[in-house]
Amino acid sequence: MEILQSLEQKIAQLVAMIKELKAINEKLLSDIEVVTAQKADLQKRVDALENSILTGSATVEEEKALTKMVVDDLIKSIDVLIGSEQPS
Repeated sequence: MEILQSLEQKIAQLVAMIKELKAINEKLLSDIEVVTAQKADLQKRVDALENSILTGSATVEEEKALTKMVVDDLIKSIDVLIGSEQPS
């Protein structure tokens, strides 16, 4: 009879352990869902930052090209003015 009681206690301990592990598993699954959602949000933010940087770089390059063109035109205008004011 003692053996059956011991077996019964062991089974009860196993059942309790299984319940505890199930609760831990459910918590971990919930945490995974949260982390997955956070990862998706962070990926969207990274993509937005990358697009912003690329757009900013393109804008800077356009501004550099425009500035170079304006400076070149200014130099040409100065050359024309200097050339036309020198006595022949």
